[in-house]
Amino acid sequence: MIGNNDGWQYTIQATDVVKRDTNGRYYEEIGWSGLASSAQQALTPASLARRQTVSLDDPASYMRVPNLANVQPLLIGSGAK
Repeated sequence: MIGNNDGWQYTIQATDVVKRDTNGRYYEEIGWSGLASSAQQALTPASLARRQTVSLDDPASYMRVPNLANVQPLLIGSGAK
């Protein structure tokens, strides 16, 4: 993804892996890496380890608001640079 947030320019890569749970339902895990930023920031280990899950087979289980307590604000759209 390439973005520009009020002059803060960045690129970041999303990696998506499709998996199947023990009940046969498909879901995806999305992780972020490779941040290049005009603000000279790097992703923390906690941000690199975070995986977001989504699923059309079972939205109630996989499309919940995740715990973002240990993730950098720049990954959650707070505008932080």
